[in-house]
Amino acid sequence: MCSVSLIRPDPDHLRVVMHRDEDDSRPDSLPPVRGICGGLAALLTVDAQAGGAWIGVNAAGLCVCLLNHTGASAPDYAAGISRGMVVPALLAARAPDEAATILQSLPLTRLHPCTVVVATLQGGWARRWDGSTLQLREDAPIHVSSGLGDATVAGPRLQAWLAGGTPTATTQDAWHASRTGPDGSAWVLMRRPGARTVSRCVVTVAHGQVTLSEDLLDADGGSRRLTAHQLATEPA
Repeated sequence: MCSVSLIRPDPDHLRVVMHRDEDDSRPDSLPPVRGICGGLAALLTVDAQAGGAWIGVNAAGLCVCLLNHTGASAPDYAAGISRGMVVPALLAARAPDEAATILQSLPLTRLHPCTVVVATLQGGWARRWDGSTLQLREDAPIHVSSGLGDATVAGPRLQAWLAGGTPTATTQDAWHASRTGPDGSAWVLMRRPGARTVSRCVVTVAHGQVTLSEDLLDADGGSRRLTAHQLATEPA
């Protein structure tokens, strides 16, 4: 359960914002960390329960986001590996094409369904693993998921994005704070019995630097900064 938005205000600036929606029983995430992925310095979030990451960025300026995927039906598959391993695996890549090759090499049949989004200053891609096939998705400015079914929230959240007009950092943040309509499960800042948006991460790639910050959110949307990290980008 997540919402991701991506904007490129100018050719030298990528900004990615990601909500993490979780059951109330799941422990708070640990502070983001600095790491090394395939020889590249990287910044990653840390799940306190499974130990994986749902968003990260490396010194090549490549950002990776991981969302759950809940479709109309759940195919049989032999799950056994945390999806959180996908982000650090792909952060070994310097370019989207290289990240796609790494994704295809992973033991996907042991992963629960998920959507993977890769973004750089120049572009990126989204791919969905539904439990049996890996599908190329539309390179869109937003990606959403919900444990109640991704399709149940896609329409309202897209409508809220389009209502914001020309994407800027201000409208992007407003979308992530939006609670429009009667159905709290479809809000971007989601809240429903037993689950809610628990954190917001912001990744920027701009002017020779990459940054990642994470805020924990309370049930009313109030925030508490966990930490922020910064790296200098490496030459291509």
